[in-house]
Amino acid sequence: MQKIKKVIELFEWFCQNIIWLVMLCCVGFVAVLNLLYRSKVAYVWTEDVSIERTSITALVLAVLIFVVFLIAGSKIQKIDEKILFIVFTVIYIIAGIYWIANVSTELRMDAYSAHNGSVLMRQHDFSFLNPGQDIYLNEHQLSFVTYEYLIGFISTDVRFLYAVNLLQIIGINFVIWKLTDRCFGQNHKTNLYVILFSFLFLPQFFFLAFAYGIIPGLFFILLAFLFLDKSLESGNWKHMILCVIFVMLAVILKGNNIIGSITIAILCFLRILKEKKWRLILLAVLVMVVSVLPGKAFHAWYNKETGGVLCGGKPKILWIAMILPSSSLLNSVILFNSEGDKRSVIKKLPTIKTTPVRSKKNTIPVISTVMPFIIF
Repeated sequence: MQKIKKVIELFEWFCQNIIWLVMLCCVGFVAVLNLLYRSKVAYVWTEDVSIERTSITALVLAVLIFVVFLIAGSKIQKIDEKILFIVFTVIYIIAGIYWIANVSTELRMDAYSAHNGSVLMRQHDFSFLNPGQDIYLNEHQLSFVTYEYLIGFISTDVRFLYAVNLLQIIGINFVIWKLTDRCFGQNHKTNLYVILFSFLFLPQFFFLAFAYGIIPGLFFILLAFLFLDKSLESGNWKHMILCVIFVMLAVILKGNNIIGSITIAILCFLRILKEKKWRLILLAVLVMVVSVLPGKAFHAWYNKETGGVLCGGKPKILWIAMILPSSSLLNSVILFNSEGDKRSVIKKLPTIKTTPVRSKKNTIPVISTVMPFIIF
């Protein structure tokens, strides 16, 4: 019995270290790419993206900033965490009000389709779900349409949606601070750096003008991790229920967040190796269930309201075409719209080996391979 316990403990240690190693490799890889390349999104309907090499000046500036923070590390500990967070929050609110008041409210692509759908739904008009419409082809957007519909009870103004995004961005920074505090043993210096860098991450601030599910989805999945940690520590049922609720909201708003729900389930199973508690199994199962069922419920309800016109959206395999030239994506969508059958589309979808994405200074090869499987 003792040997079995040691084997389990060794397996747990191995899994945790593998997770740390993979995490460090991924973060390091992304950090290097962020230093070497930068992307620009044109403020036009098609949201054209260009990728450029980072200039030498920017790289030198990044190194200098890193050195400054290393030198100032001993003095930063004198600052109170709460005061630092409050100061940055006030700055964000003032800057956010100015930005929201002056930025364009013209929505583009998916954001426009979702907002337009929510406005039409308030008039009991479901024409935005007719065959050929954007949301008919991208059914996963129905969740964000519903989100905007609910927010519309307060205001349908796009600027109000921006304001909600601003509050959620501040909430994201707050949750990251609290998660760091719990994960790193209330390390004051680490907490200060996290608060500082979270607010200095300006791309997230300017992202408040992107009226889509990314900001609210990230906010809710981070809350799910926070209450997961509290649940594992206290065993409180309230924390466990809140974790499940926030996972559900995060996945509903942005399907990519299912990666977070899978992570939570894996963490629960790893914890089971240490603590043989059935509630951990229940939590893992509930997290996966709420990651799948709500999407099917949305489809069933909207399908009923529209008289059964929904087709389930275009196959997710076509998302690969998003990194290809616009003509390839357009042809894929037209093919699905005319065929109406996922299997026939996947059989006819060509395999693209290498497509160059050109920028002003360089050409970055983008490799995309069509996976040989059927999405049901």
